[in-house]
Parts: sequence; C-alpha cells; structure tokens
Amino acid sequence: MKNRFFVLILSFSFFFILFALPVFANNNANTNNSNISVNSGSIPADGSSTATISITVRDDSNNAVSGDTVTLISTGDSGLVINGGTIGSDNATATTDSNGNVSFTVSSNNPNPGTDTFTAADTSDNPSIPLSSNGSVTVTFTVPNSCNYGTPGTPQLTSAVGNGDSQITLTWTDAPDPVSYYLVSYGLSSGQYIYGNPNAGAQGTTSYTVGNLANGTTYYFIVKAVNGCTPSSASNEVSATTTGGVITATPTPTSSVDTSSDTNSQNNVIPTDTPTPTQKPQPTVTPTPVQTLVAGISKTKMLIYIVVFILVVGGIGWFIYWKHKKNVKKTTNKPNEEIITEDIFNK
Repeated sequence: MKNRFFVLILSFSFFFILFALPVFANNNANTNNSNISVNSGSIPADGSSTATISITVRDDSNNAVSGDTVTLISTGDSGLVINGGTIGSDNATATTDSNGNVSFTVSSNNPNPGTDTFTAADTSDNPSIPLSSNGSVTVTFTVPNSCNYGTPGTPQLTSAVGNGDSQITLTWTDAPDPVSYYLVSYGLSSGQYIYGNPNAGAQGTTSYTVGNLANGTTYYFIVKAVNGCTPSSASNEVSATTTGGVITATPTPTSSVDTSSDTNSQNNVIPTDTPTPTQKPQPTVTPTPVQTLVAGISKTKMLIYIVVFILVVGGIGWFIYWKHKKNVKKTTNKPNEEIITEDIFNK
C-alpha cells in the first residue's frame, strides 16, 4: 500500500512539473519578438496632424502578452503631445490588449520643429524590457505651410445620431463663404479631440458619418469650415454614443480656435493634400484586464495537456486495480492448497 501511494504521488508531481507549471508561469516580453512601428514618418507641426505609433508585445514563445504596461518615451520636444496629454511631456503609458497590441498618437506644435525619436519598453517587467529589436522609430515634424486666405464662417452642429455599434452620423449648418471643405474632429472626452477626418466634404456638405468607432462608447464632436488652409472657429460640441439614439446640439457655439491675433491661423491648419482616413480610436487610458492563468497557452497545447493528464491518471488507476486483483487471487487460493495438503497426509 505504501509503495502504491508513493508511485501515485511521484506521478502527479511529474505531471505538474512537466505540464501544469508552464501554464502558471508569468511570461515576460521578448525584445526580438516584439515590434514598434509608425504609420507616418513626417507630419506638419501644426498641433492637429497626428502620427500613430503601434507596438506589439510578444513573449519568448511569440505569444501575445496582454495586460502589460507599455511606456512610450521621446527624446524631448517642447510642443510634443502624446495621446492628447500634456504639451511637452516626453512619455506616456498604455496597456496592451488581448492581442498584445497598444498604440499612441503623437503631434507637435513646436515653432522650431525637428525629428523626434521614440522608444518603447514593457515596464510591467522588472527590470523593464525594450520592445523592439530595431530599437526605435522617428517622426519628423515639419514647419506648416503658410497661407493667406479669408477666414470662413463657423458651422453649427445640429445633431448626432448613433447608427448601430460603430457609427455616428453628424449634421450641421452650411457655413457662410468662403468655404473650401469641412473637417471633423472628435475624442473620448469633452474638449479633447484627438481623432478626425481633415476633409469631410466640400462646400455644401452638411452631414458626415464617422465609422470604425468602439462599441458602446460616447464620443464628443466638433466641426470646422476651412478656406484653403485657414480654418474657422470650432462649432459647438455635440456628444453621442454608438448604441443608437439622437442627441440634439446645444445652440451656443464653443470656440476652440482664436484667429484674432493670427490671420493665417498656422497652428490650426490641417493640410488638404495629405488627408488621412478616419482611424479607429484607441482609448487614452485602458483598464488593466485580469490576466488568466493560461495566458499564452494555445488551444492545441492545452488539448495535449488534457490528453496526457487522462493517460497518466488512467495508467495509475489501472496499475492499482491490477495489483488489487492479484492480491485477492493469492488470498483466495491459499486455503485450498492447505486443505489438499492435509488430505494427503491423512491418507
């Protein structure tokens, strides 16, 4: 009995060390398997144009690392803004999603712009781990083109309609001349417009549908009219949620652009020759998800663990059953042998 108990304990210990222990391991990021990239290497330093820096975090087995804190670090820029944060800050943090991905938007309104270098590190690990074998990416901020156009009138947002889970349709009044086109800006909080379309339609356009939005999320919108490269003051702000419903705009406009001291409005210009498509917004602050005990373990590997576990436990059970049957057989036959021997001696 003691031997069987010892074999059982030894078998389970072997199974735990070989198969179960890796499931509970906390895999660290791997520099060579991780990556950092940027969608545009050069943008105007106008405070509105943005570049997106994307980061993917992978472990030693090339599995996604979710729920880790990633810090983006810049070489320094007095006009730099990361993820709509404080002007001049040289770093920002965000959390990887279930696929190990995280992204940052960067812009600058530095009057003497240049090239900024960006690096990223997984600061959940101790010490922190660099997140790219190529080390860094760069964004060159250029001096915005100057222009001298008449300032257009200010449009007024009249409504925002949530069309299902990922779209919101805006309507506004047509601004007085001169108008070349309209731009739409929006964000996840009031007054923070970090996403948008720099050309939502030519003069006469009074509606625009914003797509690729997060499900069940509230967004805040403004519209500007643009004449050449001179924008109007911002319209009133309207908010809407991507679950349907209509929200009517407030009649009082809220101006976010002051053009009284700068007829060219250089710091508010979004170029018309390089419009960028509407980007799927990434929240500035993402709640840290709860990492499961089987993070990084594929379904195929887990199935193998289960099959091996069943085979090991089944083998141990069969061995114990076989030993038990053998002992019972010996005990049953022994009295018969003694009776036969006694009969022979009596004869």
